[in-house]
Amino acid sequence: LLVMRFVVESKAVGSRRMDWIGTALAAVGLFLLLFGINNAGALGLSSPDVIAPLLTGLIILVILVIYSGRVQQPVFQVKLFKSSVFAFGLLLGVMLNVGYSAAAYQSNLLMQAVLKVPPMLAAIYLLPMAGGYLLVSPLPGRLHGRLPTSLILLIGSVILAIGAYLFGAMSAPEVNFLTYLVPGLLLGMGMGIAQSFKTNAVLSTAPPELAGAASATNNVSNNLGAGLAVALPDALMGSFVINAYRAI
Repeated sequence: LLVMRFVVESKAVGSRRMDWIGTALAAVGLFLLLFGINNAGALGLSSPDVIAPLLTGLIILVILVIYSGRVQQPVFQVKLFKSSVFAFGLLLGVMLNVGYSAAAYQSNLLMQAVLKVPPMLAAIYLLPMAGGYLLVSPLPGRLHGRLPTSLILLIGSVILAIGAYLFGAMSAPEVNFLTYLVPGLLLGMGMGIAQSFKTNAVLSTAPPELAGAASATNNVSNNLGAGLAVALPDALMGSFVINAYRAI
């Protein structure tokens, strides 16, 4: 109700149609990309079942870019990437979500699969991540305009990186709520600071008629980072184990 009352809706000029071809190309290309990376954990990076989906996915995404530059109303607005702030903001979004989601996912695996922590307790142990978000939620409104956005993004990214590093260093035979308290708070605080200012910087570069497309592309970059956070660690560790086994 508050959003409906106070948020001004952006509207595109004229009527728009659904770009089914572009949507299909984006979905298939990203799926094959993640599918190939995910296979690397079990098959190794040199497996044809890894290389073929990766190359096919990349080719389809290149076709998407070419196609989007030649149609009137593409789902993937190439013109938005003429802004370096938009392009690097999306890249930063992928990296932030990789760090944040990988720490949460791998810690959950460690607790439940290795240390046999009950699912309910594992969820409670990771609550500080949400707490970090809540702690810094008032900051974006207060800091906006007082400090350079680039400085705030750097501070948020560094805090997140420290939290992710501390998560990766957790290999104790026993864990409890205090084990993940500081890493979780840092991870949530860093993500809360960097993500909010990154989103604001990215969307502010888009013209009003492309605000929806810019927001959608920003969300895709976040989801891509979350997907890579699951696939990449398994692919790298699995490939390392396979190569070490073959070397014995």
